[in-house]
Amino acid sequence: MIQDSFEAPFINDVHYAFDKEFLITSGNGLYTASTIGNCNTRKYHALLAASNQYNDDVNVLVANIDESVNCNAKTYHLATHKYPCLYHPQGYR
Repeated sequence: MIQDSFEAPFINDVHYAFDKEFLITSGNGLYTASTIGNCNTRKYHALLAASNQYNDDVNVLVANIDESVNCNAKTYHLATHKYPCLYHPQGYR
């Protein structure tokens, strides 16, 4: 069975959110893959990737989008990037 929803305490836990991955394929060579915490932790993670029809290469067309929401004069970052010893912005929270 595929789990398609996660409770907030699990998503807000950086170790849990970045250990759980998803992969969605189109059936014609396109795919999206990342972690449920929306942090690309592997080189093949992408919002949109396409396989090359002439060889086994994969071309990442859209790696990520740094989304944010402004509400009541406050900005909420939804994206997360992993750097050595740092996650910024912390959209998983």
